[in-house]
Formats: sequence, structure tokens, C-alpha cells
Amino acid sequence: MRLIKYFCLLFATILFCSCTKDFDRLLSFNKVEFVVGTSIDSDIPSTGVFVNEIVSEPLNVPLEVPVVGNMPFFNKDGLMTGDKLYLDKKKRYNIRAYAPFVEGINARSLTIPFEHGTDVIWANTQYPLENQGGVINRIQLEYLHLTSKAGFILADDRDSLSMKKFNFNKATFTIKGFCRQFFLNINTGELIRSGIDSSVVINQPNISTCFASPPFAADYEIEIEIPSVDSLLPPQRISSHFSYFFKPGHSYRMTIVVNTNDITVTGDIIKWEAQLSDNLEL
Repeated sequence: MRLIKYFCLLFATILFCSCTKDFDRLLSFNKVEFVVGTSIDSDIPSTGVFVNEIVSEPLNVPLEVPVVGNMPFFNKDGLMTGDKLYLDKKKRYNIRAYAPFVEGINARSLTIPFEHGTDVIWANTQYPLENQGGVINRIQLEYLHLTSKAGFILADDRDSLSMKKFNFNKATFTIKGFCRQFFLNINTGELIRSGIDSSVVINQPNISTCFASPPFAADYEIEIEIPSVDSLLPPQRISSHFSYFFKPGHSYRMTIVVNTNDITVTGDIIKWEAQLSDNLEL
């Protein structure tokens, strides 16, 4: 009798394991694995991913139900690594990503904080893509630069006497008019700026700085200090302001032309260094 029970138990165990494997195969067949990959020349250090399921209930109004929020992927030798996630092939999803990744964000949070100097990028796509059926193996996430970037250089246009008395090669400048903190709306890709912080300045020549710019021409304060060649004389100081519309996603090379008693600022749009893109492999 014990032998019969043993064989019955063994048969049940084998049957259960077989069913489990079949179930796993069925699960794998109905779902796709979510993987983020990036090209080796990409300089994205890390990215956070939000996935929402799109449902049409009630009243056939599309709604988004969070599936995963702020899921991190880290760039290691050109490959993005992170936890596995499986998406149902029969469902629709909105997939949004941003970089650089910020820890400690609630999975259902819509806003992500950043500080002045951060190059924030954002991408938005769907699974499956429109008009491409339900079998998609790869979706490309095209990241957009959301901040503006500007670098400043000095140009001397003073009178000859000022050029002799004050050493322009050692001139310094400070530019104010920037916010210290801003917030990314992960759903819309909009940057929400905090108030202007006078302690936040740009003061490094020939170095580009990222910042959250307002959607209009804003005023910026600028001060130039040029040391005297004679240590007994005080430095030459010139203060002014300029108004400029820095567009999001654009990089600028700004020239500060220093006149004897005034300052003129001109700018040229330059190409952003890299086209950032990830592949969402499914």
C-alpha cells in the first residue's frame, strides 16, 4: 500500500511539474520581456522608466493604470542593465523614460526634481506602436533635451586707454537669472521652474551649462570685473543686463562684448553634441 501511495505521489509531482512548465511556456508566449538597450557611444549614465497600461473603461475613455514607476536602468560599458519586466502582448502601454535617474521617487509620482546644471532628457512611446499590429520586438525611445544649454565667451571692445590700464585676459564675469530647482512632469515632458535664485550663477568661460529656461525671453543680470595692471587701482567693473529667449533643447554659444561702459550679448545656436536614443527591446 505504501508503495502504491509513493508512486501516486511521484506521478502527481511529475504531472504538476509538467503543468507548471507548460504554464511557464504559456506565460512566456503571451508576454514580452521589457529590456532597455543603448548604443555604446551613448553618454546616458542611467535612465528611469515609467510604464502605464492604457485601458478604455469605463465609458470607453482611455485611462492609464500604472504598472511600474521609476524603474532604473544603469549604463555599464554601453549596456543598460536593470530588473526584468514582462508586458502582456494583448494590452497597450504608454512607456516614458527620462535621464538621469533620480532615486527615491514614488512610483506613482508625476514630477521629478532636478537642479541647475543638469541635462534632462525625456522620451515617450507606446507598445504596440500604432498601425503596426500586436507583434513588436523593438521600440526606439527618442530622447529629447528639455533644458537649454549655453556657453559664454568674452570679447574686448573697450577704448584703447581701458585696454592699457585693465588686463582683459584676467577678466571674470557672473550671470544671474536662473532657478536652482525645477521639476519634470514625466507624463508631458514639461519642466516646471522654481523661482529665480540670485545665488545661482554662470561664471565659467567656454564651459556650457544646462538650465531650465522659461518659455519666453527673460532678463539676465551680468557683471564684468577686469583687474587693473596697477595693483593700486581698483578693478574695472561693468554691470548690465540682457534679455534672451533660450529655447528648450537648443545649445547656444553666447558672446559677451565688453564696451568701455556697457555690455552687449549676442548668441548663436550650435548643434547639441549627441543624438541620444535608446532601444526598447521586447
